[in-house]
Amino acid sequence: MAKAYRNYVLAGLSGLLMALAYPGWSFNLSFLLWIGLVPLIFVFSLDLSRKQFFLTGFTAGLVYFLIIFRWFWSLYPLNTLGIKNPLASIAIIFTVYALCC
Repeated sequence: MAKAYRNYVLAGLSGLLMALAYPGWSFNLSFLLWIGLVPLIFVFSLDLSRKQFFLTGFTAGLVYFLIIFRWFWSLYPLNTLGIKNPLASIAIIFTVYALCC
């Protein structure tokens, strides 16, 4: 069972490194893309079931998109759309953020 957790940690690390290599940041870490692919390729080279194969890839993608779509939270006050309630505003933004990620 500990091996499965290690696979998910490596997939999450891969997603994190690939997100840091995204060109939208103010600093240049584009070389991390190649380093970020190494843990994911290592996990995929193991003998995994189809379910574990999917879940590790899903974990890497989820971490990647959670970081890349962080700009959704800059939309927080939805006053321009006519939504004055801050809780409804947070709920709408979180729902759209979760669906996109």
